[in-house]
Parts: sequence; C-alpha cells; structure tokens
Amino acid sequence: MRILFTSSDPGSAQQNDSIAKYIKKRKNSLIGYISSQVAEEYYSSDFDKILCFPFSKQIDNNLLRDFIIEFKPDFIFLGLSTNKNSIDYKVCKISEKMNIQTGSIQDYYGYVGSYNNAVKPDYFFVIDEYAKTLTENANICESEKIFITGSPKHFDYYSKIKKWDKDFQKLHYKNNEIIFFLQPLEIPGIKTNMIDLCKALNEVKPGYKLNVKPHPLDKNSSTLKYLSNKYFLNIIDPKNTPVELLLIYYNNIFNCFSTISYDYYFLSKYLLSFNKSKLFNLFLGKDIFYSMSKLNFDITMTPQYQIGINIKDQNSLIKNLQLIFNSSQSNGYKLKSNNNNNFAAEKIMNIIQGL
Repeated sequence: MRILFTSSDPGSAQQNDSIAKYIKKRKNSLIGYISSQVAEEYYSSDFDKILCFPFSKQIDNNLLRDFIIEFKPDFIFLGLSTNKNSIDYKVCKISEKMNIQTGSIQDYYGYVGSYNNAVKPDYFFVIDEYAKTLTENANICESEKIFITGSPKHFDYYSKIKKWDKDFQKLHYKNNEIIFFLQPLEIPGIKTNMIDLCKALNEVKPGYKLNVKPHPLDKNSSTLKYLSNKYFLNIIDPKNTPVELLLIYYNNIFNCFSTISYDYYFLSKYLLSFNKSKLFNLFLGKDIFYSMSKLNFDITMTPQYQIGINIKDQNSLIKNLQLIFNSSQSNGYKLKSNNNNNFAAEKIMNIIQGL
C-alpha cells in the first residue's frame, strides 16, 4: 500500500508517525508526508517521499496536487487543525476530487478541527466511546465511519517506557516540584492562567523559578518572551527531553486542558504506578471555559479530569501550592507492563485494508 500523511500541527504528526512505524514493518508499503516545518520535527520514521512547508508560508494547491499525483496514495491520513488554509484542509479537498479515501486520527475527545459537512475525511479513528459520541454529535460523519481504535501515539509508549525509565535516572532539572505545560498562548485563557499561577507562586514561594514547557507553535513567541522577562520562568526545550519523560520526572504536572493531560492519564493507567496523584488542571476565569466550550466536549467527562486536581479559583490554587511545597513526599513510580504491541495502529490498518 501507498500511505500519505498530512500534518499542520505537531499532535497529528505524532499520531501519524506511530502509524508510519507500524507500516514500515510490513513489506511492499510506501509512506510519505506533507507537513508544516513545526510538525515535521515529530516524524522519525523512514519516509519514502516528503513535502514540507514553513509554518507561516502560504500553501500552494498546485504543489500539493502534483505531489499527490506523483506519489499515488491508496489512502491519506489527514491531520486535524483549526485553520481552513492548512495543509490538512486543502489536501482533504484535493483528495475528494481525486477520489482518494481519507481518514483522521483524533488526539483529543471529539476534535474535528476545521472540517465540516462540505470538507471532511471519510473516516475518523477515535480513542473511546465518549470520543465517538462527541464526533457523532459534530454531525459531519456517519456513525459507521467512526471507529474506536485507541490512540496509536499512546500505544507506542509501551515500546518506549523502558528507555524512559533509564533516562529518568539521568535527569537533573532544578525545581522539580512543578512543571507547567502550555497550550498555544493565542487561545483565550491560557496566558491569564499562566500569569495567575506565576502570581500565586510568588505569594507562596517568592523567587521560585517555574519550569515551563511551551507549545511548539509558540517556539518564537514574543508573548512568551515577554512573560519570561516579567516572571521567574525556566523555558524547557522539548528537543532535549521527550514530553512523556517530563511527565514522569516532575512531581506535579500543571496544565489547562492540554492533550498532555491524556498523555499523563495513559501513563498512569497502563504503564506506571505513581505513588501519588500529580496532575493539576487549571480552570481560572471565564476565558478558559469559553475556549473549552468551543472544543465539542465536556471536560468533566474525561478521565484526566476525574483523576486530576481541578482548580477553579485563586484561593484553591494557593492552598494546593502550599500543600506541594510543605510535602515531604518525593515523586516515585513502578513499572506496570511490558507489552510492546501497538494495537491501535494494527486495528486502524486492518480497517483500512478492509475498506
């Protein structure tokens, strides 16, 4: 088979790469991708043909069409992004005209990106029943074309966990009490929640330098630079350490409604037994709830909400920070599983081959 992947955003690239690894183990398969430069960093498989665009560059439809014609894909995995000028959206329109079947792998509950009734993948591959219900409610895809497969990226963890366990022993970041995982700062509520966390830290532990993992889209953000100059921040380069290893290393994980909260949930549910709950979900102010309302899901129905500590006001934030810094309990974990099979990738490919 010839399989093509598209990705404007890093989340889709990670899912795509997990499928690509599985495909490369099979004989007589060719894989290619069309990606933005920022998402391309997340591909590690040996691809046969690639096309990459700088993230801010206008996407040329003719280049996309010529690449697809030359590669001759049997199936295209389309990424999910909010922009109708994205690679994913444009390739979706082109593939429909060329009569090439397409599908998208969700990396979060009910997320359908910018797709609509006019422009949409033929199939969606989703995490679980709740994700399928949300995707059905979006009314852009028939129920029988929405498949519950699990997340390929997360099933890849099984093959990586032993290495992460070894690498954990080598990490020596300062201030390992807290790390904050940012989503794109342009999302309403993300910047203000970060500022509220910085202010609360200054009240509870003046001078504490907060470790921050920026979203890849904010790599050269002027807003992030401004915040770094105004508050005590240590910006972590994701190239140095995988996100999942940071989730294991730091004692307490802070985020708003990032996909990393599902990463942490999967790790703690299936691969590691942590000696304490360490996930904090910040929901401070109206803007963050407004942003979540646009994403087609109820945060309270997600497993990361149910296992996390959910903070909705500044007083609760300060009390939890005080508990963190007054605690003598250090981070620890035990390995749970040695399974190495990517059942999600296998299930998706079996579905495609049966279409």
